[in-house]
Amino acid sequence: MGSSDLNVAITRGSLVNNTPVFDSTGTLLNVDTAGVQRRPRLATVGSGGVAAWISEQAGPSNRVILRRLDANGIPVGDEVAVDEGADALRDIALAPVGGDKVAWVAERDGGVFHAGIRSASDLSRVADVVFPSSEIGRRYSPDLVAFENGALLASVGVAGTEARVRVATLEGHAILGPEVPIFTPIERGTASPTLARLGPYWAAVAWFDGLGEHIVGVYLTLTAPTCIHGSVLCAHADAPEVCVGFGPTGYAPLPGATAWCL
Repeated sequence: MGSSDLNVAITRGSLVNNTPVFDSTGTLLNVDTAGVQRRPRLATVGSGGVAAWISEQAGPSNRVILRRLDANGIPVGDEVAVDEGADALRDIALAPVGGDKVAWVAERDGGVFHAGIRSASDLSRVADVVFPSSEIGRRYSPDLVAFENGALLASVGVAGTEARVRVATLEGHAILGPEVPIFTPIERGTASPTLARLGPYWAAVAWFDGLGEHIVGVYLTLTAPTCIHGSVLCAHADAPEVCVGFGPTGYAPLPGATAWCL
């Protein structure tokens, strides 16, 4: 815990002659919450937005705080604690869901994820996400990217001694889809996957891997919320199903492309 206050603030910027110009004063986000504030995140929701950050309190009480922003990026309403506990908070991720909600995921000490979806107009309305009890014992480094009526979650999931980058869908009704590994085992401590949306259907996932089994470096793959099982399904090798990123499952048959499944 820090011995002095560390605050989080927000400022507005604009492009003037292709040059970014910012208000140097900024506006404090934490006016009711003292202590160490860190890891700020922003999400655009409707005509405004939501800010999130980690707040470390004496006690200890470590919380994820949300606060609404108006169309000008000015904080409005109260600071709302959406996750609170004595164990340390390592990281948070934030993304809009649909046109009026925001999803947050927090990584607590020991690789435990807490998550939820809140209405941007009333952050006190609760919809918690339950992470399934499965072979995944610990989860690290969450990141979220928004899609239509949900979000895509990337993280590192550890099963036994094996760590893999995993993706899962997070629906607007706070329903977590199955977590799907998208790469061979990696080094847990250096992975830190990050997501970026590419057009209306696809996302890119990038991570660093320092495991000696692979060439050390940054790896990149493409995924889609409807195609998290991979880019090609070969259950029918004479007509592989290729991810096109939309539709009920996101896949479409491609007759004759037998070489794709060799």
